[in-house]
Amino acid sequence: MHRIVCVVLVFLSFVLADNAQEIKSYIQNAYEHKYIAHAFITKNIALTNPFKTALQDYTIHSITLDSKNLNKNNGTLILSASLNNALLRVPLNYQINATIDVYRSIATIKSMQNITQTNTTKDTIVFEKITRPPITQAQLDNLSARSYIAPNTIITQDKVRPKILIRKKDSFIAVIKESNIYLESALIARQDGGLGDVIEAYNPQSKKILRIKVVAEGRGELQ
Repeated sequence: MHRIVCVVLVFLSFVLADNAQEIKSYIQNAYEHKYIAHAFITKNIALTNPFKTALQDYTIHSITLDSKNLNKNNGTLILSASLNNALLRVPLNYQINATIDVYRSIATIKSMQNITQTNTTKDTIVFEKITRPPITQAQLDNLSARSYIAPNTIITQDKVRPKILIRKKDSFIAVIKESNIYLESALIARQDGGLGDVIEAYNPQSKKILRIKVVAEGRGELQ
């Protein structure tokens, strides 16, 4: 008999926890989806109910969480719920304890220098507040620094630009397309350029300055 009572109590504890677990799962999924590229790992989530009515007394119809809240480790979500046949909007405070992967500069990274696996290191930090999104592992070797980055700095999206594919004073191949004519010519870059950038280049044969769109590493197209 005692064993049966214990089983019933355990079952009831799961039933009463259903609403809280549903809400916590919703929060966890929202954060982990947003930061999927950053190895976001949830440790625990705490809920604070400002009302006397217990969470398990509500019938939850939907949960709304403003995407702006996902930039920090705490916020307020809204439950669309019913209680005693009354439809309610219930604000609920939460705090999430989690970690996130970021990349730091190992040493000084100069403006226009490529950002690679050799001049960065992965660091797992406590998630508190994200004001500027950090770069991801997939972006390494595909970026250059927009400006000076000091050592041991978390590298964020505002500090980077597309990888420099043609550098100033480098020789590169430019394609000239006109009607059915397709020519390739060696030019000298007068500017740095990443994918899609339009830069000035010098033709050493004709002595002309041309505008070239960067299409690949060491290659461009006449504009």
